Formats: sequence, structure tokens, C-alpha cells
Amino acid sequence: MQSTWREPVHWDDKKEVSRTKDGLLFLSLGAIVASVPLLGIGFVGEIIAVIGAILVILGREAFGEKHSKYVLASTVIYLVGFLTTAIFALAFTDSLVSTTASTTSNDALRASLSNSFNQFLIGTFIGSIISGGGQVLFTYRIQNKRGRVFLWTGYASTLGVGIIILLAIMPQISTALVQAFSNGSYDASPLLALQSQTDAFRLLNIVPGVIFALGYYSALVRIRMGEALRSNSSLSRAARV
Repeated sequence: MQSTWREPVHWDDKKEVSRTKDGLLFLSLGAIVASVPLLGIGFVGEIIAVIGAILVILGREAFGEKHSKYVLASTVIYLVGFLTTAIFALAFTDSLVSTTASTTSNDALRASLSNSFNQFLIGTFIGSIISGGGQVLFTYRIQNKRGRVFLWTGYASTLGVGIIILLAIMPQISTALVQAFSNGSYDASPLLALQSQTDAFRLLNIVPGVIFALGYYSALVRIRMGEALRSNSSLSRAARV
């Protein structure tokens, strides 16, 4: 399959290619750092990844119309996934506030909180499904077969980690809530223990983070080596003009 990339002839093209290469490097680093389930480290990784994404967006036109459209479409998809997660998080917070303020029965409170926790976990999983699709498509048009395998494998492993967390944590929420209210007053330690267990499972996100990083870096190496240029002799002639 021939690439849609054309070797940059004008200065603007070269500048956009340079931005894309820098962006792919930032994305590779950000994908790994953001997967570490520690608030400070993960947040820094997200910032690095955002910088990389912005650079790839700014440099998209040098790689052809199809790549440019894929970049923009995948950005929209990713933002939809992010907003989906944010909406469920806000709904979860609102539910916690309203439930604790209006419910006097411990049994009713446990049931309501359990339902809110389950909806939040499912909502974040749905958000990760949508956002993951955007991650796959973001660099899809400048990838070779190996790079695309990395992207799809990273996506599949992201979903796998999400399913593992759902299956492992959701059945324990109700039990943890029962223990939290077992003495007639609220004891946070069972829920904190469940949170610690969830964080331990989130360490698995390092696996898809590394795989996505390999995918982004594969595209970076491909651009550096001029592989797409060699695959199309007509573009090679144009670059020498």
C-alpha cells in the first residue's frame, strides 16, 4: 500500500514535518508516563501527550489530505470520549452529594451509593472505548502495517484492562459499602482499601501505554527514514525539483 505522504519541498512543509516528528516523540513519552497511576506523574504524562497531539495537528497538512482528515476526525472522537468520562464523573459527584444529603436510611444509602459507583465505572469504561478509537486513528494514515498492529493492540489491551477492573471491582463495591456502614456510622477504611486495590489494577495500564508508545515511535522512525518517499518514485522525483 502506497503512503499518502509527500516529501516536503517547501519550507512550510518541512516545518510541518518537523512538528509532526516532535509531536510523535512527545506522544510516545506521554503515553508511557500518563499510564502510571500516580496523580502527579499521570498528570504530567497527559500534559506531554497533549503537547504532542497539538504538534501533530499543526503538522498534519504536510502528509496529505487523508492524513489531515484522519487527524481532525480522531481528535473529535477523542474529545467525545473525554467528555463522556467527564459527564459520568460529574454525575457521580452530584449523586454522592445529593444522596448523602437526602438519604437517612443506611440501607437506602448503601444501595444508592453502590448504583452510583457502578454507573461511574461503566461510564468511564465507555469513555475509554471512544477515546481509544481516537488514539488509533490519530496517526493511522502515516503508519505502516507494523505501526497499525501496535495501535490496534494497544487499543485492545486498553479495553482488556478496563474489563479486568470492572469484573474485579464492581462485585466488591456493595460489600465495601456494607462494611463501611456496619457499625451504624460511616467508616471510610473499606472504601479506601477498595480504592487501593483499584489503583493496583490500574498499573496494568502501563501495558497499553507502552504499546501505543511503540506505535507512535514506529511512525516517527518511518518518517525519519523516508520510507514513504521510497515507496513512491513519482514523489521522489518531485522532491528533487
